Amino acid sequence: MNLKKSIVFSIIIGALCISIAIGLLWFDGGVKEVKQNITFDMGTYTVKVDKGNTNAQLEKDMYLRIHIILDLPSDESLQSIKDHEFILKDMINTYLFEINNSDLKNNFITLKIKEDISLRINRIIHPYMVNNILLKEFLYH
Repeated sequence: MNLKKSIVFSIIIGALCISIAIGLLWFDGGVKEVKQNITFDMGTYTVKVDKGNTNAQLEKDMYLRIHIILDLPSDESLQSIKDHEFILKDMINTYLFEINNSDLKNNFITLKIKEDISLRINRIIHPYMVNNILLKEFLYH
């Protein structure tokens, strides 16, 4: 009876060793470096929205509050953003002041804002770039 238990135990240990060896070969035994996202907080912007050509006297003043975070591909992009930070903040403020009430009624306004700001930032920090614009807060009231 002890001989049968030893044989079964040996088979189980052997199968376990083979499984571990195959696993190490399969996964290449190396640890892969995980690339972390680099982000830069551009801050919160609050602007009074232009009423456009509508009945301006009948409408209340509307405000747009937006918090922008940049998703960057590299440390070089981050350094370029830091070097141009005041120019970028001025550009974002200017762009947001150009938005009027009728623009904000568009369903795709967040996408349009993200694309426009991304294009403008990429022009300023060229040859570096921004991967994505993240809107942490988008409030229109």
